[in-house]
Amino acid sequence: MQFLFSGQCFQQDSLTGVVRCLDVLWIMPAFAIVCLGVAVLALVRCVPKDSQRFEMSFKRTKGFWLAMTGGAVLLTLFGIFPGSPFSFLFPVIGVIMASVYLADVEPEVRG
Repeated sequence: MQFLFSGQCFQQDSLTGVVRCLDVLWIMPAFAIVCLGVAVLALVRCVPKDSQRFEMSFKRTKGFWLAMTGGAVLLTLFGIFPGSPFSFLFPVIGVIMASVYLADVEPEVRG
């Protein structure tokens, strides 16, 4: 992280130094923001559903899926900050949790 803020970021002669700086500055937060959008979409689609529809389609309860999609939003929020050690892992986990809801559960409980 000191490499990023020490002013050496774009003074590197090698291409790997510049790529590393761009990775930390732009690519990872942009990836986390896209993952955050997917997670928020899953949460917004889960909130208005009737809890009886979850039980009728033999899925977990609405509270479980609200917790999963809300947790996905929180995990992806942690990934927006580029200095954290899990800035790539948390958004990936969050978008997987949200995608499971969007791909498997939401079509079954749509109504």
